[in-house]
Amino acid sequence: MRLLLLLPLLLAGCGAPESVATREALHTGTGTVLQSPEHGPELCFDVAQSLPPQCGGIPLVGWDWAAVGGEDSANGTTWGEYSLVGRWDGTSLTVTEASAPAPPRAGEQEPIRAGCDEPSTGGVGGIAQEYLERTISTAQAERDYAGAWIDGSTLTLAFTGDLDRHEERARTTWSGPLCVVEHGRSLAELQPSRRRCSTALVESSVWTSAQEG
Repeated sequence: MRLLLLLPLLLAGCGAPESVATREALHTGTGTVLQSPEHGPELCFDVAQSLPPQCGGIPLVGWDWAAVGGEDSANGTTWGEYSLVGRWDGTSLTVTEASAPAPPRAGEQEPIRAGCDEPSTGGVGGIAQEYLERTISTAQAERDYAGAWIDGSTLTLAFTGDLDRHEERARTTWSGPLCVVEHGRSLAELQPSRRRCSTALVESSVWTSAQEG
């Protein structure tokens, strides 16, 4: 399974747009749909693409994974990129059409890079997929967890502090190359802002193309 680089976590100052499309119109655009054990399908635009990705988005009504295909899954979370058409009521988007968008052209995606120049090695765990998922799941349970990604065989874990303790704990399950890095804010702190950004983008003409119902 391919892991994607942790993207910039926030669009600074994201708020409700001055111009809001008519809520009776059909809204259309492309974004990430993500469903986790904590919530049902949500449409997100600001995604922390760890394993699995995390986001705070807007609820989708009538979403059916079987009808679209092309999704990825890990640790109980399912996600994918989709083009959607739906009716926005100010709280949720009722999906009327959905399809997978065209794949990006070669060279359009950011390269995946480890979070440090010299990863450490060692530990009493392993390097198989089960050890990788266990290590990331343990990291995600920490209150100051800020993301995780893979560059080749190097696992990067991000937290807001106490890096030595986090690395020591990770080494109980992961013995492959490891970077433990510091980020300014945890994913939990950023979730409300992500949800506001997703709502603002759906309501704005940046994402939507209004059509008369």
